[in-house]
Amino acid sequence: MYGTSYPPTATVYRVKVNVQRFESWPGSQAVIDAVWSVHAAGANAVLTCRTVATERVGAGYDALVTGHRQVVDEIAAAISASVRSLNALPPSSSSRAKTVTVAPLPARHRAQ
Repeated sequence: MYGTSYPPTATVYRVKVNVQRFESWPGSQAVIDAVWSVHAAGANAVLTCRTVATERVGAGYDALVTGHRQVVDEIAAAISASVRSLNALPPSSSSRAKTVTVAPLPARHRAQ
């Protein structure tokens, strides 16, 4: 959380998420298309990615909410994996930030 104190030995990551599309079709699907980036404070590398997550849903709003929870979980898992990848990168000697663009993961279509 921005502005929260943390131990000096902790690595701090900044995650920015820009939701491009948030669509709901009851009885059909829930879709979130998000562009996001992860940056470790004090490091030069920035990962910029896009995830389009789609979940098939049944009829009714409860099923739609469940579907949106699942696509949010999918985006969160992709961000988490990127934080681990960023943590594994060797420190850069350059003072300029480098952007690494990762191809979007294929959207998983799950039937309910």
